[in-house]
Amino acid sequence: MFGAFEIELHQALILGWLMAGGAALWIAHKLHLSRAKTINILLPMALGLVIFTLYVSTRFNYDFLIDDVDIIQTNPDVKSADGWRTLWQHDYWSGRSPDQNLYRPVTILSYWVNARLPRCAEIVNGEAVQMAPRYFRGVNMLLLLGLSWVLALWLTRYVQQAAAWTVAFLFAAHPAHGEMVNYVVCRADLLAMLGVLGFLLMHRLSLEQGRWRWWQAGLAVLAAVVAFGSKESGLILIPAAFSQMWIGPRNASTDIIDDIAVTPKRVHLASIVFLLLPAVAYFAMRTSVVGAGMDYAPTFVDDIRDNPLRMVPLAERIPAAISIAWFYTRQIFNPDTSYYHIPETLPTWTTRETILGLMVILFSVILAWALIRRRSWLLLGLILAAGQYVLVGNLLLPVGVYAANRLILPFSIAAAMLLAAFLHAKCGHSTRSRAAVLLPTAAVMIVMAFTLLDVNTHWATESRLLGRDFRLDPENAVDKYNFGTVRARDGKRAHDYTQALQSVIEMLAILQKDPSPTARTREELRPVSIRLHEFMDKHSDSDENIRQIRPLRDAVVLGDRVLAQEEGMAVTPGDIDTTGETVRDDLLKHHMLTEKYWSEARVLLEGVVIRRPHSRSAALELGKVYEYLDEPEKARVQYERVVEVAQTTGVPRAFEDVKVVEAHLRAAWLWMEVRNQTDTISPSRHLLAAEQSISGLLDKREDLPAGHVLKLEELYRVNQLYLAKFSAQLRDIPSAQRRLRNLLLKFPDYEEARAEMARLIDLGPGGSLKPESSTDHLGDSPFRSAPRRQSHLDHTANSFGP
Repeated sequence: MFGAFEIELHQALILGWLMAGGAALWIAHKLHLSRAKTINILLPMALGLVIFTLYVSTRFNYDFLIDDVDIIQTNPDVKSADGWRTLWQHDYWSGRSPDQNLYRPVTILSYWVNARLPRCAEIVNGEAVQMAPRYFRGVNMLLLLGLSWVLALWLTRYVQQAAAWTVAFLFAAHPAHGEMVNYVVCRADLLAMLGVLGFLLMHRLSLEQGRWRWWQAGLAVLAAVVAFGSKESGLILIPAAFSQMWIGPRNASTDIIDDIAVTPKRVHLASIVFLLLPAVAYFAMRTSVVGAGMDYAPTFVDDIRDNPLRMVPLAERIPAAISIAWFYTRQIFNPDTSYYHIPETLPTWTTRETILGLMVILFSVILAWALIRRRSWLLLGLILAAGQYVLVGNLLLPVGVYAANRLILPFSIAAAMLLAAFLHAKCGHSTRSRAAVLLPTAAVMIVMAFTLLDVNTHWATESRLLGRDFRLDPENAVDKYNFGTVRARDGKRAHDYTQALQSVIEMLAILQKDPSPTARTREELRPVSIRLHEFMDKHSDSDENIRQIRPLRDAVVLGDRVLAQEEGMAVTPGDIDTTGETVRDDLLKHHMLTEKYWSEARVLLEGVVIRRPHSRSAALELGKVYEYLDEPEKARVQYERVVEVAQTTGVPRAFEDVKVVEAHLRAAWLWMEVRNQTDTISPSRHLLAAEQSISGLLDKREDLPAGHVLKLEELYRVNQLYLAKFSAQLRDIPSAQRRLRNLLLKFPDYEEARAEMARLIDLGPGGSLKPESSTDHLGDSPFRSAPRRQSHLDHTANSFGP
């Protein structure tokens, strides 16, 4: 039913747009508009129909993925009622990331507004909850439509209308732009380029008219604010606007500079004011929030999936940065639609990509010289591409991303300008020449459209997205690692679901004893129902999850019916049997999925550790998988490997690496479980090292993101709890109690510490633990249906993992 509703909604959107186009055509006929004006109305409608068909025809109601979760779904500036006031004072991640160099208030404001549009989220006391990802993607789709339209309008000021609009349609259907809609955080790129082209369009009109109209000035200032406040790439507007000012009101057919009318100086002065006032305001606000500098030091990094150029010296970075120039050039003509584009090994001076990238840079320099001499409008496209390359090419500064499709818009706009100039030259003024050019162009667009439709389907889940990366390049360690960590998380999620289904079976057994439940039966049923509702609240945050756990939801409804009815038969034996059969089938399926996912994760991550023996991230994640598979000794070896690698490489320093802290604590936990009574060195070594690292990091909390401070405090609590448990194992009850008292003074709501304190009080001052039961109190939250004991870190420090 739900799926049918979605299809009807999508069909209604396309049908509504077609009807709007028909109405526009009827109005144009009734008002006797000229053919040119009618075409100007119908072309944007056709462009919108193309975009809607490409994206709406494939279901895009998938969950928020990757950064979407932190930037939108859990961002306090987006969720809270007064977020529109506070977002101007926070960085892009709202203080929850080590990357505090980003300041994009306009983008965050757009998410805040988006969440409060009809059907986009549920508003409870002004706070946005249960956000619907498909409507956020729908806004991105409209922004792509707007960007393509503005691109066409801007190009028509330089080339023939046929060339401009043909390029706009190709731009809208480019497969590399699929990420712009499906990955919601790409809205920053869409808004920035929409602001850049919007200002350039208004500026171009003022140059042609010899004056600024008031509405053009207002739109230009607004466009500049959007460009600067949405993403750092909006700064490309400054050199582009000055270049357009220098070029003047020329077009693609102008060869003689003397034929160009002189633009009044007041137009240029006004242009500078409209451009620089928003720029100065942006830099002032940015400096007050995130500072004036840029810091991409390798702290709190994932040494596999983060930008590898952040961890290499300049001499090794230069050839790789040059190869990135070729990467973005190739993406225009033969796009690789993977999500990650980190190579297995960094390019060197003799690598083919570096040589091709060097050729692209040299050609661009020669082209720039020729365009400057001719004062050609195509110089604007070169400036957009070169400006973006300076920002994201990792040549001057290694940024957060090695290379990505979401950074491609300035490059694709520059390519669109070159293609528009070519079509303008070849189309001429005859219908035959236009057909000769446009027919093959249409064939290219059809191929691009089918490729884009395939791209859209891979954004359904993170498993499908990163699994596709792995299938495209199965020997790439980065892709193996990404897919392995996702598979481990899928296994953990499937295991949690099987545990919930086990609770359902327990609930059904209670109901089967008495279908007309008594007060005693309800008391037995109530704690089981509470556990199930907690699971539902945690895992029902999206439409996709709700569909996946439908058998559980139906069983919970059955239990609620029993608890709500005062007397009489609430459910029939048939209800119990039907629900039980469905749940058992689902339990068997997810138990098999759990084993399958964890086995796949093990194979993938073992391959990564072999290929990257000095990776802390791979060893830590493989250790977690071994724990899932009940192989504690192999897990401990991997955690020891993390510590050893950190001590030998030292980048970042071991005591500053949160992954090393987590490895210390996990290794200590396993030592405490399996140690013999004479081994007191190994666990204490790990626990004391972790304590020292956490204390050192917390001493610098003013320099750390707020989110990392919270995680470090959670690690501190776990560390102190483990130290108390270890003291109890050594029969030093007073020391254990002292640690727990200090811990509870700082964190009075820490339930695990309170429970441990109560246990130690029961033992008494002289209490002791028998050797054979020394691990009975360490924890009892299972990984799997045949559980081993689980570290408290699986509730806390996993947030540091991928």
